Amino acid sequence: MSYKLDKIFCENAVLPANVPVRIWGEADYPVTVSIDYHSGVCFAKDGKFSLTIDPHKEGGPYVMFIESEGVVTKIPNIYFGDADPKDFE
Repeated sequence: MSYKLDKIFCENAVLPANVPVRIWGEADYPVTVSIDYHSGVCFAKDGKFSLTIDPHKEGGPYVMFIESEGVVTKIPNIYFGDADPKDFE
């Protein structure tokens, strides 16, 4: 396994706007996540990763890219809006 995102991060996902958003999942190697030219890198620990991306204004669609060890996943139609930030803690 290179990485696996939590199921909440999928096509047509709505992430909370105007607050930092935590992205998490499982990984064996460092993971890079980017959305709308904002990116973050984190190292996996005990098979898991978690990183926080900067706040975004409401809107979309954006594309989320996740990369680890040369494996890239593209998740289209990511929006920022009325999602509950507590779901991303």
